[in-house]
Amino acid sequence: MVAAVRGKQDDLFTLLKSDFTGSNNFMYWIVAIAVTAAVGTVDRLKPITNAFLVLIILVIIIGNGNKHLFDNLTQQIKEGTS
Repeated sequence: MVAAVRGKQDDLFTLLKSDFTGSNNFMYWIVAIAVTAAVGTVDRLKPITNAFLVLIILVIIIGNGNKHLFDNLTQQIKEGTS
């Protein structure tokens, strides 16, 4: 909705397309989460898969070149208030 209000839909769609195509896309993470969730359907393995899901989420948020994640987040929040 923010992109629509600012008139940046085309930029948003281009960004989303680049997230799911090309090198360093999110498809590897989606497959990792899907496989982990599938293994989690086995009741005896559920605690292990929960730990792996937490680990995957932490790596997505903290690691993988996202060193400026919090800087970008605060910048976007500041731009939204002006």
